[in-house]
Amino acid sequence: MEFDHAVVVVHDQMDQAVERFRAMGFFVTERGHHSLGTINHLIILDNSYIELLGYLPENRDKRPEVRDAPAGLNAWVWRSHNASETYQQCIARGAPVSKPDRFSRPVRVGDLNDEAVFQTVRVAPEHSQAGRYYFCQHQKPHLVWHKPWMQHPNQACEITAAYAKVADLDREQKLLQQLVGDARVWPASLVIEADPELEQGGYMHQLNIACRDLIALRTCLLQQSVPHVWANDRIRIDASHAMGLCLEFHEVISDTKVLHSASARSGVDAAASSAKAYANDGAEAFIRMLQAHGVKTIFGVCGDTSLPYYDALYRLDHGMVHVLARDERSAAYMADAYARVSGRVGVCEGPSGGGATYLAPGLVEANESSVPVLAFSSDVPVSSRGRYPLTELRQEALYAPLTKWNGSIDLASKIGDQVRSAFRAICTGRPGSAHLCLPYDVLKATHDGEGLWAQAEHSSAPAWRCAPALEATRRAATKLIAAKQVVIICGGGVISSGACEALSKLAHQLDAPVCTTVSGKGCISDNDPLSVGVVGSNGGVLATREIVAAADLVFFIACRTGSTTTEHWRFPQLGTEIIHLDVDPAVISSSYPTSIALVGDAKLGLEALMEAVQEQRQKTMTEQRQKATSEQRHTEHLEGSGLAMVAKARASKWKAFEALAQSEELPIRPERIIDQLRQALPDDAIVCADPGTPCPYVAAYFKLPKAGRYFVTNRAHGALGYALPAAIGAWYAKPQQRCVALMGDGSFGFVAGELETVARCGAPI
Repeated sequence: MEFDHAVVVVHDQMDQAVERFRAMGFFVTERGHHSLGTINHLIILDNSYIELLGYLPENRDKRPEVRDAPAGLNAWVWRSHNASETYQQCIARGAPVSKPDRFSRPVRVGDLNDEAVFQTVRVAPEHSQAGRYYFCQHQKPHLVWHKPWMQHPNQACEITAAYAKVADLDREQKLLQQLVGDARVWPASLVIEADPELEQGGYMHQLNIACRDLIALRTCLLQQSVPHVWANDRIRIDASHAMGLCLEFHEVISDTKVLHSASARSGVDAAASSAKAYANDGAEAFIRMLQAHGVKTIFGVCGDTSLPYYDALYRLDHGMVHVLARDERSAAYMADAYARVSGRVGVCEGPSGGGATYLAPGLVEANESSVPVLAFSSDVPVSSRGRYPLTELRQEALYAPLTKWNGSIDLASKIGDQVRSAFRAICTGRPGSAHLCLPYDVLKATHDGEGLWAQAEHSSAPAWRCAPALEATRRAATKLIAAKQVVIICGGGVISSGACEALSKLAHQLDAPVCTTVSGKGCISDNDPLSVGVVGSNGGVLATREIVAAADLVFFIACRTGSTTTEHWRFPQLGTEIIHLDVDPAVISSSYPTSIALVGDAKLGLEALMEAVQEQRQKTMTEQRQKATSEQRHTEHLEGSGLAMVAKARASKWKAFEALAQSEELPIRPERIIDQLRQALPDDAIVCADPGTPCPYVAAYFKLPKAGRYFVTNRAHGALGYALPAAIGAWYAKPQQRCVALMGDGSFGFVAGELETVARCGAPI
């Protein structure tokens, strides 16, 4: 059985109701006048709709059941394909329904004037507690589900549930059984709960609505200053702002996800055939490939050679949000931070010539920081190459040393293959950046829609995980147990892999202090007693350096042993035993002789190590009990020494910091800014720091109570002007969280124009 629509009674406040729902980003139809005397406006969704129902003051008494109903959600309506048959079926089940009632309203669709005709089978109000129930047959459904009316700026697509409370739950459930029997109602369910505070009756109070993109919804709400709450991937609007009913929005599998889910279920041919009808030219085909790979947000700047792509982006229904930046460098930084925070591929674009060169700083940063970013830039037509057309540039040659993968799509038929290759390179192995060149004539060329499919796993990194070799893992566990003092140094790959919890557990198994690189800040909560903080020359202090110097075994995890982290390869010293876990074998032993190389995913590697350590310790304990010796393992007397070392180092570090944080000096000290910021921000705030002065202070002293990506900076190459666009990208990834940008005056000069982007997009940076 199909759900048809929900009725929201607004009485004589129809103008206010229409204004409020349009402010939420809904497309609301023009006013309809029922032959029964009421007026309505509709919000048409994919398979159902919301009806705003009221009356003009002079017609107040024509429908007493509407006049006397409380404002808000008032009726739940199922679809009937034959009202007479529905009536007979309800009577057979003992339902108290009236005979079919016919009514109509004039409708104008385009240049056509027509009349929408309905037949309803209703339950008398005295039989229901929660509100009105009835069935509706649309004799001319095309006059309701008119495609232009179904395009909502907030990307709403379906009602999925309604909630009601009643005094007598058994009675209401019996009535529903009489009405619909055991039929499964699609796509929305009615959830009824008992309310012990009600002596009689009941009420409907909430609608759940699915959106293709919650960011689009939130953008609408922010632009119109609609009060709302974002929590647990849902957006809630209180009844006081929605004409008496609560609205709760959640994201659903969009057309994008359906497309690449088909690939996962049915193989390549099914996915390709699903996409065939979606593209007419190269630009449309390219957009469909982004859509198929789960892209939700694109950051970019337009240019002449990009116009076919922008035209297609405008005319297609794709569910993606395009954020127009003021500078291609900023667009790339936005995509970089978006990827770091969301875990999905960040996407940016720019035009040919100078636009393509301006994307380079962001792409080399993303590649060296192992961040999954795709950039594409338009180009001069293939047919004009070599004849000195304006903005000609050998883009492939430019990006070859800067990215993990790059290519030029010189034939429209190769769009599917090339985009898949780019996403595959970005998301497999060590994540990185990729660049695609899109010539103008390829974007304009016709496309048959063939080959537009995506591998489902290639929308985020890591696409697939591989664990280190079992024998190497066991040997590493043996060395970690036997060492007098293990110190762990982690990079950003721990966060990207989702390995934070496994890291903390292993550290406590080993009583091992945990240090991080700058990009690894957030691998472990700063409240964890084994958390040392950032080490090295960009956030480390003398007390944290001493912990690394005291180690007889250093365990590097998902990081490079570069000059910043190791203070030019002085800490740890050469000769310290090294174990290194990384998904990229090329980084292992690049700076230090390594005892054991663990090549694989950080999360799988740490989980395997935990098991191996536990097994070996249990075996050792059994052997010791059997020997009944008084000798103790040489590590037992050191139990708790890791905790003690960290406590001492932290006490020294924070004692020095507190004195400076309380300083009244002018100009104001950076430590004081960091201290005040930490007090003012919520625990899940995302702080984006420019690589100059802000980075070392935030890295060293901004405490992160939670593990995860709450600190973002660009320390691989350290280009100035990163923090402000990064905060914009981070906000689009996590709009429910506070995002802050810290930068110096020099960096601000690079990107001051992006303040206009912040204002235009309504981003609360």
